[in-house]
Amino acid sequence: MAALVGAASLGVLAWLWHYAAYGIDFTDEGFYLVWLATPYLYGDAVTLFGFVYHPFYELLGGDIAALRRWNLVVTLGLAWLASGTLLRVLATRSGLGMWTAGLGLATASLLFAETWLLTPNYNTLALQGLLLVTTGVLLAGAQGSRRSDFGWILLGAGGWLVFMAKPSSAAALAVAVLAYVVLARKASARGLLVAAGVALGLLLASALCIDGSVVRFVHRLRLGIEVAGAWGVGHTFSKILRVDDFSVDRGQQLIAVPAALLAAYACGAMHAGSHWVRVSARAVPLLLLAVLLAILIGAVNVPPPPGVHQSMLIWVVPGTALLVALVTFDAALLATLPLERWALAALLFAMPHVFAFGTGSNYWTGAVGAGVFWVLAGVVLLQPRLRAGRAGLSLMPLAMLTPVTVAFLVASSGMEVPYRQSQALRLNDRDTPIGPSGATLRLAVESGEYVEGAVRAARAAGFGAGTPLIDLTGQSPTLLHALGAKSIGMPWLLGGYPGTRKVVRESLGRVACSDMGQAWLLLEPGGPRAVPLEVLQASGLDAKRDYEIVARWDTPPHSSGYAQ
Repeated sequence: MAALVGAASLGVLAWLWHYAAYGIDFTDEGFYLVWLATPYLYGDAVTLFGFVYHPFYELLGGDIAALRRWNLVVTLGLAWLASGTLLRVLATRSGLGMWTAGLGLATASLLFAETWLLTPNYNTLALQGLLLVTTGVLLAGAQGSRRSDFGWILLGAGGWLVFMAKPSSAAALAVAVLAYVVLARKASARGLLVAAGVALGLLLASALCIDGSVVRFVHRLRLGIEVAGAWGVGHTFSKILRVDDFSVDRGQQLIAVPAALLAAYACGAMHAGSHWVRVSARAVPLLLLAVLLAILIGAVNVPPPPGVHQSMLIWVVPGTALLVALVTFDAALLATLPLERWALAALLFAMPHVFAFGTGSNYWTGAVGAGVFWVLAGVVLLQPRLRAGRAGLSLMPLAMLTPVTVAFLVASSGMEVPYRQSQALRLNDRDTPIGPSGATLRLAVESGEYVEGAVRAARAAGFGAGTPLIDLTGQSPTLLHALGAKSIGMPWLLGGYPGTRKVVRESLGRVACSDMGQAWLLLEPGGPRAVPLEVLQASGLDAKRDYEIVARWDTPPHSSGYAQ
């Protein structure tokens, strides 16, 4: 059984590894790539993920597919460390079966692929930091020991990563972790000082490496916060403190309820007295494996699941765990779970909300990217069963259900309707070089022709790699990366927001005159997110007077989420 779960988990990873070379988003993903490639160009930032990931960008030569694959492996590895540590804490023994079950549960961390934004970014860095924090709090204790000290160190390092990704999430994390260590009776002055010292030490080192000065580093963050608020997209303190709702429609229930009942039956009947009951229970993981294989090899094209919050289907896994706990345990036995375990379950349940805290979109939708923590929260409720013999076998249906659910969601959303792309990934058939490395991605024909045509036209006009470029299309940072341009002002001059004029004008006003004097313009007249040309006036420039058109091409339909 363990071998089947291990094969299923690695099968999902191999599947994503293959498709990591497919598709690209011309908006958000370009922002990530520009940040990774040239983080030191910009003097204001709320998120600092580009500085953390930049060495890996250089190490991998800017190969987008390689970066995505690295991101998948690192995320799954950290999730496996967290889930394996959790099972070791909950169970009386930890063997190969338990670690294999942990790998199955850890595949929930790959749910961030559900939007098909696989390139390392602030969300994946926050997720990776939270996974480190989770491992840390599981190892940390009130009493000093090597194990406990290592846990506090991991907690501090993970907190630093979360801050570098999303300071808003770091603030929420501090509150959540402090509440947990107090309720779980793990609070220790020595441990808290170690964690704080590691986090502050890494933050100080970051400030010196990035800006050479703590004062300039603080100024960078303060200016970044001001800019984020000026866009008018909800990134203000008054708007991030809110309660969002979600809905689970009938279609989702028709998928989730039978799956949960089937997996719960298998978990509960693995050690039944009847031979045939045991056989039927052990057949469930085989059935789930068959479903998974059908998805992975493309034997079925999974349609997008119904409902606005379809990704909430990941709740089928913790829902199964809760069902098992309520049905197979005596209520008194479940009540014997110590306060520490209830506090741990609460912390894990809160982690996706910590992850999403500060986003301008619906918090429940944003939280799904860290849905692995909901899965782990459900496992905590199974401690009475994990304390029994052959506990690993009881976990196998749950561990198999996790990769099946992840594959279903990623196939139906990330691969069939990838974020702001024109078609399903499986239909892409044009290998297109993108970026300075010359590495290729497999794109839709019209997208590949768009990139190649734009690069060819720009080169013919004399545009060279590293040339400053002011992108007033409002939606083309990926094209800038493909051109090898030096994107000045900001990694992405977003168009279409209430604060666009003000933010772009002020950001260009901070650019050195030498860069502004050499800069080319990229325009999209009449484009859905085009930035008004008047933003150039503050820098003493006039598009009609100071520039001439040297190349033209058409933006393909749906390349940035717009039909035209």
